[in-house]
Amino acid sequence: FLFFFPEDERRASAHYDELARAPASSIQTRLIARAGKTETRHLEGVFRYGEIGGRKAVIAAFTDISTLAAAEERLGEDREERAPLFHAGPHPMLLIDRHGRIVRANLEAEKLLGLTEGELSERPLEDLLERGDRAGFELRRSAAHVVSPGEISRLEVRMRTKMNAAAAIELEIRALQSEDGEILIGLRDLSPLKLREAELSKSIEAADERSRQKTNFLSAVSHEMRTP
Repeated sequence: FLFFFPEDERRASAHYDELARAPASSIQTRLIARAGKTETRHLEGVFRYGEIGGRKAVIAAFTDISTLAAAEERLGEDREERAPLFHAGPHPMLLIDRHGRIVRANLEAEKLLGLTEGELSERPLEDLLERGDRAGFELRRSAAHVVSPGEISRLEVRMRTKMNAAAAIELEIRALQSEDGEILIGLRDLSPLKLREAELSKSIEAADERSRQKTNFLSAVSHEMRTP
């Protein structure tokens, strides 16, 4: 089996071994396969365990995505030219692919999340969200390509940082006009706003308490004055 993946032999083998550890799961991956003596193909494969004639086996289904891979490579070259502008942006930004995986993170996003681009790259954005916020994000992500191009959808979520602390973040989700369905996500730290709201709430509660105490005091004094 591995003979067909000379360039990706180690990675194909790793996916195969991963299935052995978790037979109930399935694995989707991309591999470069040998076709003939010199030609290669880019394949998208799905690996899963099954039974054939009563014997356990790994079943692998492949789709030839060579044309897509070539288009992505051309788009990647263009993206590399724009990369310095993206990384130097003044606001935290993430770029995710059509599967929800992080493609790029600029410097401000790295600072906000306390993670390097290497730690973020190829990681599903859902991994950084609190469980209760994942369904809402997935709904907005799926809808991003349906609405008018460039339209921004906002969603407040709780994101996990490197210190495993949950931070209140507003996501600005916008689909890009690209062949591979990339989505640009702006991040806005709501922690200072939440802190001010909490302080304001405490101030209001304190004022209400002082008002209640004043009312009770005046009521008691008034009662005493009316009592012979």
